Amino acid sequence: IKYDKVSDFSGGLANVWLGGEEKVVDGNGREFEIDKKSKQETTELEIQKEYEYFWDTRNGLSLVVKDGNYGVIDAQMNIVIPLDYEFVKWYSGDTLLVYKNGKQGYINLKNEIVLPIIYDEVRFETWNFIILKKDGKVGCVDYTTNKLIPPVFTAVDWTDGNRVTVNNGIFWGLISYDGDTILPFEFDSIPYKFASYSFFPDGMARVKKNGKWGFIDSTNKTLIPFDYQWLGDMYRERIVVFENNKYGFLDLNNNMVI
Repeated sequence: IKYDKVSDFSGGLANVWLGGEEKVVDGNGREFEIDKKSKQETTELEIQKEYEYFWDTRNGLSLVVKDGNYGVIDAQMNIVIPLDYEFVKWYSGDTLLVYKNGKQGYINLKNEIVLPIIYDEVRFETWNFIILKKDGKVGCVDYTTNKLIPPVFTAVDWTDGNRVTVNNGIFWGLISYDGDTILPFEFDSIPYKFASYSFFPDGMARVKKNGKWGFIDSTNKTLIPFDYQWLGDMYRERIVVFENNKYGFLDLNNNMVI
């Protein structure tokens, strides 16, 4: 007697475990190494017998479905996340997007709720910027800080990490995750400059108000008046302007220089 664990004989062979290593033995006690690929294929066949479908295996954990219910199992077919959900999908790291009772939220691999399962839609725009929809309204959450802007707005556009552009059904404004209003709800558009990862590259924001474009600073002070049909981003103290079907260039003092 030397093995830590054994299985019954099947096909003339039995599985045996000793010191964490698995082998097979025949009826005469001769030991044989297990081909890892064959073992993996055998495990996959066992999963296929038990579950209707399994997919997206990560770090030994697979998403599975049975009788229309979704969950997660490990490589030994132990249940990690109970099959209590209408859908399960990996989000990031050990976090999963789940559907339950027609609602969506996030859980971790301990089946603990990370984001309450109360939203009609949870959609990630970037790895840490998540759009939330509930009862026809929109909000967002920062995944890294768990700071939440409740779904009370008509639309959410983008974030620079601390501030978010939101629409109240009429105009756009800029608010912080703490609920502070950075720019009031009076703009037709507040574009985000992806090249600078900011709403205020060089301390200036290009915004549209009452159908015209201009520039403001973070205190809502007008730097370039709202007189133009269209303005481009500022580059090396020059701003492309379009007015009366013609293009030109402004300086930072609103002088037409080209």
